Amino acid sequence: WARGSAEAAEHRREVGQRRGGMRVLADGLVFAALRDQLGLSRLRWAHTGGMPVAAEVWRLYRSFGVNLKQSYGPAELAGLVTVHRSDPVAADTVGFPAPGTDIRIAADGAVQVRGDTVCLGYDADPSATRARTTGDGWWRTGEAGVLDAAGRLAIHDRLADIGMLSDGTQFMPAAIEAHLRRSRFIADALAFADGQKFVAAMIAPDRNAVGAWAEQHRLAATSLPALVALPETRALIREELRACNAGLPAALHVRRFLLLDQPLEAEDVEARLYRDRFRRLAIARHAGLVDALFLDARSLDARVLDGRVLDGRSHDARSLDARVLDAGRSTEVPDGVAENRAPHALVEDVESPVHPRLEPAHA
Repeated sequence: WARGSAEAAEHRREVGQRRGGMRVLADGLVFAALRDQLGLSRLRWAHTGGMPVAAEVWRLYRSFGVNLKQSYGPAELAGLVTVHRSDPVAADTVGFPAPGTDIRIAADGAVQVRGDTVCLGYDADPSATRARTTGDGWWRTGEAGVLDAAGRLAIHDRLADIGMLSDGTQFMPAAIEAHLRRSRFIADALAFADGQKFVAAMIAPDRNAVGAWAEQHRLAATSLPALVALPETRALIREELRACNAGLPAALHVRRFLLLDQPLEAEDVEARLYRDRFRRLAIARHAGLVDALFLDARSLDARVLDGRVLDGRSHDARSLDARVLDAGRSTEVPDGVAENRAPHALVEDVESPVHPRLEPAHA
């Protein structure tokens, strides 16, 4: 009750409305004590840095009374380009330009900045400096974003990570991945679509949330691989993805997914700090599985195991067949494989992999 009331009140505050009396009651009964336990009872405000915080995480802290604000700024711009001001504060933005700073959005969506805080360039590297500056003196941040009607900046993704579907639709993986992580059953996700006809995703389920759900439904599974092997678990994630798709443009719906039986973990400190490095390392690590996501579903007929099929022999994922599980369709265990062997990952369809407007017209 307290969290629901507080989050609803925070949504109202974002659009300039009064939070209401229930928020005050929730604070007195629950959140004041919680802030005290966290050592935040005397905190007046706090700012985040780096890339934008997920809207749901940001709202969570705001809802229990932490005056959290976002700011944005690369090191080349003295660490501060934009900052949230007083209410109302929009969760999906990083605030207004700092005093003395101008921001513009280029034709390709690139965020460019000029002002007193912009560095003179890279030491002893004039070529890198030229690459990051425009002819009229603006600094290329390397980020893609937009300015909303109020003049607040929203960061969407790194320019280098933005791709294009085969029909020309722009694809921003970070935005889709953040949208998928809003599901409590999804710990992390990696989305892929560059040069493809549809969006596919690699899903790492939340062990605790899915485990509690399985226990509630009396499903026997004690490990993450066992949970992933359950048809009920795959159906759960499929329905979660369909719910997430409702908040995405039709062309960017996740139409196929692959459920992992292990977390998507950062391999070094830099990968934990920078999502673009995390994505590159994860893609390299699971290259065979990424390829399998886009194999032609009409010719697929084998389960994929991270570049191998379950018969234990190594295969090139670009040439092997992989079983795509349609909703409700049963699968057969390949010859010579024990039926109780849990697959590492199964490729499944959420929706038809072919978007209706991409299908050929029929006379």
